[in-house]
This record gives sequence, C-alpha cells and structure tokens, in this order.
Amino acid sequence: MESLELRNIRSYTSESVDFREGVTLFEGDIGSGKSTILLAIEFALFGLGDQKGASLLRTDANSGSVKLRFRVDDESYTVYRELKRTSNTIQQQNIYLETSRGRRKLSANEMKEAVLEILRYNEPSNPRAKSYIYRYAVFTPQEEMKTIIEMKPKDRLERLRKAFGIEEYSVAGENARLIQRRIERLSERFRDRASGLEDDREKLKKLREEREGLLGEKAEIESRAEALESELEGLEGEFEALKDKKKRIEDAMARRDFLEREINAINRAVDSLRERNRNLEKEYSRTLQEIQNCMKKRDKLSEKLKGFRDEIDALQNDMETLTDDYERFKRAGLELRHLEAALNEKTGDCRRLNSEIRVLEEKIGKLNSEILELESSMDKPSATEEEVNEKISKLNDTLRERENERARLEGKLEDYANIRSSSICPTCDREVDPAEVEEKMASTAGRIREIKGELEELEAEKGCQEKLLDDIRRFRVIEDRLRDRMRTLREEEEALRKKKDDLKELEVRIKDIEDQISENRKILEELGDTASRMNELKEKLDAALEGEKEVSGRISGIDGKISEMEGRIRELNPETSREYRKNLEEIELKKREIEEKKREIKGLQEIISSHDEVESAIERLESEIKEKKKSHNSVISRLGEIKGSIREKENRIEDLRGVVEAKGGYLKRADELDDYVKWLAEYFIPALDDIERHVLAWINQEFDSHFRKWFGMLVDDPDKSVRIDEDFTPVVEQDGYEQDLRYLSGGERTSVALAYRLALNKVVQGLSTTLKSDILILDEPTDGFSKEQLYKLKDIFDELDSPQIIIVSHEEELENLADHIYRVNKESGVSRIEEVL
Repeated sequence: MESLELRNIRSYTSESVDFREGVTLFEGDIGSGKSTILLAIEFALFGLGDQKGASLLRTDANSGSVKLRFRVDDESYTVYRELKRTSNTIQQQNIYLETSRGRRKLSANEMKEAVLEILRYNEPSNPRAKSYIYRYAVFTPQEEMKTIIEMKPKDRLERLRKAFGIEEYSVAGENARLIQRRIERLSERFRDRASGLEDDREKLKKLREEREGLLGEKAEIESRAEALESELEGLEGEFEALKDKKKRIEDAMARRDFLEREINAINRAVDSLRERNRNLEKEYSRTLQEIQNCMKKRDKLSEKLKGFRDEIDALQNDMETLTDDYERFKRAGLELRHLEAALNEKTGDCRRLNSEIRVLEEKIGKLNSEILELESSMDKPSATEEEVNEKISKLNDTLRERENERARLEGKLEDYANIRSSSICPTCDREVDPAEVEEKMASTAGRIREIKGELEELEAEKGCQEKLLDDIRRFRVIEDRLRDRMRTLREEEEALRKKKDDLKELEVRIKDIEDQISENRKILEELGDTASRMNELKEKLDAALEGEKEVSGRISGIDGKISEMEGRIRELNPETSREYRKNLEEIELKKREIEEKKREIKGLQEIISSHDEVESAIERLESEIKEKKKSHNSVISRLGEIKGSIREKENRIEDLRGVVEAKGGYLKRADELDDYVKWLAEYFIPALDDIERHVLAWINQEFDSHFRKWFGMLVDDPDKSVRIDEDFTPVVEQDGYEQDLRYLSGGERTSVALAYRLALNKVVQGLSTTLKSDILILDEPTDGFSKEQLYKLKDIFDELDSPQIIIVSHEEELENLADHIYRVNKESGVSRIEEVL
C-alpha cells in the first residue's frame, strides 16, 4: 500500500496517511479511531460486504469517501469509493479505478471483480460477501480470530474450507449427489414416456393405407375442375371485351358533359371581358375631367406661394441688422447660467470640506486619547511565548508518563486483587503467600498515591504557565493595536492638512466666479430690448415659412396627382390601352375554342349510340358465367374436403411418427442415463471424498507446524505445548494435560490467537499460486502481552519477512519495534492522525 485518504468516515472528517515499507504502527487510546483505518482499507478494496453503509459514514455527514493507492507488480492502482446518504438509505456512488492507462468509472460489483483480478484472489465477486482470502491471508481482526477459535468445530471447519479454497470438493460432492438423484428421476420419466410404443406403430400403418385411397379420388376430381376452368376462361374473356367497350361509351358520355360545361364557362368569360372594356371607356372620360379641375387649383395656389416668399425675404433682411447684438445677448445669458451653477457647486464643496475637517479633527482627538490609554495599559511579560510553550510541552510529557505509570500500576493492583481472591498464581498454578500479595498491593497503592500528588502539582504548574501564555498573547494584541492606532493617526493628520489647503483654493475660485457674474448681468441689462425685437421677427418668419411649406406641399400633391392621372389616361384610352386590345383578342380566341368543342361533341355522339346494345350483351354473359362458377365451386368444394381429409391423415401420420421416434429416443436415453448414475455413485463421488480428506489432512499438518512454531516463539514455557486437532481446534497442553482455553492468562490467550492468525496467513498464502500480497495487517495483536512477549515480536516479524506490516495497537511499548509510527487522537468526536516517526 502507498497511501490512504479518508473523508467523513466514522470519526474522521478529512485525513490522509502515507504507507512505507517496514513495520508501521498506529497507536492511540481505545476508541480513538485506529481500527477505522483498517476497515476503510477493506472497504476501498472490496466494498461494504455484509455491513451497512451507516457503519462507515460519519453520522453528521451526507457523503464520505475513501481513496486507496497500492502497488502490484510495479504497477500503481488507485481505488475510490464514495458513500452518499439519501432519504432512507446510504449507497455507494462515484466509484472509479485509476491506473497508468487512465480512470474508469465502475459499479460496486465491477470494482470488486477488478480488485480480485489485480490481487489474483480466486473467489466469487459477490459485492455482499467478504473476501475470505483477504480476511485470512492479510487482515483478520483479533476479536474475530478469537471467535473463530472458540466456535463449534463444524462451523469453524466450514469457515476455514472457504479460506483454504477447498470447499469446492464438498460442493462438488453435494452437486454430484444432487445430479445423480436428478438423473435417476429423469431416467424413470423417459421410461414412462416410452410406454405404448408397439400400439402406436400399428396405428401408423393403418393411417398410411387410408391416405392412399384418398389420393386416388383427389386425382379424378382435379381433372373435372380443370375442364370447368377452361370454359370459364373463354366466357370471362368475352365478358372483359364487352366491359371495355362499355367503359369507352361511359368515358365518351363523361367527356361530352365536360365539354358542354366548358362551353358555358367560356361564354361567361367572354361576357366578362366585354363588360371590362365598357368600364375602361367610362373611366377614361372621368379621368380627363379630373385633370382639368386639378390644373385650376394649382394656378390659385401658385399665386399664394409667391406672396409668402416675398414676406420671408423682407423679414430676413430685418433680422440681419440685429444679429450681432442678439448674439452678444445670448452669450452673456448662457455664460451667466454656467457661472451661477459653478458658484452653487463650489459653495456646496466649501460646506462639505468644512464638515469633513470638523470630522477629522474629532477623529484625531479620539485617536490621541486611545493611544495614551493603550500606552498606560501595557505591561511587558517576563518570558517569551516560545519559552512558555516549551515548558508546557515538557509538563505534558511528564503528565503523560505519570498517567501511563498510574494506569499500569492500577492494572497490577487489580491483578493482585484477583490473585488474593483465588490464592492461585495464574502463570504457574501454585498457591501464593497472602502476606506477600498484601505487601505488593500496599506498595503499589502507595506509589499510586504518590503519582496522584505529583499529577496535581504538575497540573497546577501547567495552569500557571498557561495563564502566563495568555498574558503574553494579550500583550501582543495591545502592542499590535497601538501600532495600528499610531499609523491611523498619521494618516488622518495628513488628510486634514490636504483638506485645509483645498478649502483655501476653493475660496479664491468662488471670488473670481462672483466677479464674472456681475459683468454678464450688466450686458444683459443693456441688450434686453434687442432680444424681444429679435424674437418678434423670428415668430413672424416662422409663421411665413410654415405657410410657404403648407402651400408648397399642396402644390406638390396636386402635381403628383396630375402626373399619376396622365400616366393612367394612356392606359385607359381605347386606342392605346394594351388591356383593351388584349380583351378583344381574348374574346376572338374563346369564340374559336367554342366551335372546336362543339365539333368534338358531335363525334362523341356516334360512340354513345351503341350503349343499349352493349348493356344487354353484358347481362346475358353475367348469367352464363354465374352458372359455370356454381358448378366449378361445387367441384372445388369436394376437392377441398378430400384435401382436408388427406392433410388430416398426413398430420396424424406425422404426429404418430414423431411419437414413435420420440418414444424410441426416450428408451435409448433412459439406458444411457442409467450408465451415468452408476459412474457417479460408484466412482466419481467416492473419489472426491477421498481427495478432500487427503488435502485437508495435508493442510492440517502444515497448519499445525506453523501454529506450534509461532506459539513457541511467543510463549517461553517448556511445560506448555500446543497442537491442532483434526477439526483445526487449537489444543494447549501443560505437563501432558489439556487446558481449557478460557482458563489461560490474557497474554496466553492472545498468543494462541496470534499464533493461529499467523499460521492461517501462511497456509492460505501457500495454497494460492497466484495470490499477490506482500502485506500483513495486525489489529490489537498484543492485548495482555508481557514486555518479554512484546520484544519477541521483533523475531517473529523478521521470520515473517513481509515487506510491509501494519499494526494497530494501544500499546506504546510497540514503538521500539516499528519503523514508522502514527499517533491517532480523538477530540470533540473527530479523529486526527499525526506522524511521530
């Protein structure tokens, strides 16, 4: 493994950890979140298995994720799984596998299949099942291993069969027995289906004889049907010829009616064209009269237009004499308005600057007061923050050492109390001296009291240092605030100076504007009469121009109307109008078209004259054809009956032939199945049972060898020995007598579980030729171990020769065995991982 990233997984919000080769230790108090790391690794690889998403997702989060990076055969892989909370469940989402070839989105089932293939675990990819190979070859929680050891032999053997990958033998045997029973039942059903075979063969022979008689009668009736069909063919040919002639007559009648309708339509069109030409003549006369009326109106408007233009020339001459004085008057008025607006603006700026100056003066006064107050409240501490933090850190280390010593002594005191109540040493099973136990208990209790006193003194000293740290931090805050206020004071004083300078410049500008206003008012008083005279002339000129414009528009309208009517008069003149001449030509063409259609109607009448004769002949032939068809249908009906009988016989023959062949096949198949049953019962199933017994016996030997080896390395007691019985139950013996596992000491029970765990790991890895796993994960493997046993773990790790070993434990003594150490702490319900070494 290379790295692990957690987000909202159980007690973790957001943490990551890098894995390196060697022995890695995750240490921390019980419940700090150590085991969550191992569960997250298993979830990333194999999914939820049989657990619920609620057991992993943080209770106050709507989503969480695990990202694991690992390496197999120099190829790096990254697996990512996300948990999403919905209204009523927690589901996996956004699952992907990333390799050097890119990222692939997968389902939960597809991800597990891919991981099993990468790790070469030969087991089913059911997403609802745990990986037994991973659980027994890589990581088995210590409590689960104790459960396996203590469970019933039959249940344990069934569990281990899956881990060893040999359950296929028993499954194959059960499947073979199931198949044997199914084959026996199938053979019996085949023999039942083959009953009555000889009777069916006799019935088939009789049906074939009846079919031959019906085939002879069918040939005779088919000959009669052919003769009738020939006669019908001749009559129907004659009938079709008459129908064609009748159709030609009906087409001629329809064409005649159509031509008569067209002649009527053409006559109506001719009348319409003549009426249009009469209307053109009337419109021509009316347009000539209207042109004359427009010419008279135009002459009157032209005289009125000349009067307006003379008046405009006189007014323009008068206005030119007043133009210079009027322009001076306008410039003075415009400049006066601008100057008055500028004066108002500058006056407002002056008031605003005075107000801002007063505000700045008040702020400067307040800042001076605040600076004096801060300077008087400053009291420099006697030490630096770094010095105090270092003292607090040392006090925390001492407190932790005393707490650990107290916890260890309290555990010893509890062990002494148990020994005093039983009077038996749990290690050597000998009676103990009560006085000696009481002395040890008193000595231990006295040391515990001393430690409690030391803890109180250390806590008091830590409190003093923390108070001093608060004083240092308050001094820094006041010091920062004083510097900030001094800087602000300088900025505000500079701003006040600039605003006072701006105010002086503004007052000079206001005086200049007031002088200019006075000069422009004098000009306006002198030229006031010029403006009124100029306005009067402009009003008269505007009225004259408006009158000229209105008369010119009316004249233009009349000219346009005259021009339009002159163009229209050419179109209306009967002598020059194209429409008038075209209408006359169209009338002539339609007259000739009417004559042609009348000649065509005359030719159609000759064809229509034979209509009655053809109708009579058609009726005669229809009656004759009807009689022939009646005779033919009678023959065909009889022929259909015979064919139906033949088909019925042939179907029955075919069905019966199929039944005979099927029953023969069933009989043959039943004989073959009986041979299969004999082979399964007498050869295959006994062979499977024998193979499984030999394989399990060999595995038991290997397991026993490893189990003895690891236990011997952990427990240095020549009087104690261990072995594995035929059901893989661990047996502990002392002086030749078996001991109940429940009565072993805590360290011995843990040794049994760890030795069993390591033996299982070795056997499972040894049974797989393709398994890719160079990692071993141990969860709380040393619960109850003595210091001597903890030191022996180093030898075991060297013996295992595993490139990467991960240990989760609350035992700090394991730090001496680890190459890399991570400390797991939980505060306010949130776990944190801190690298120590």
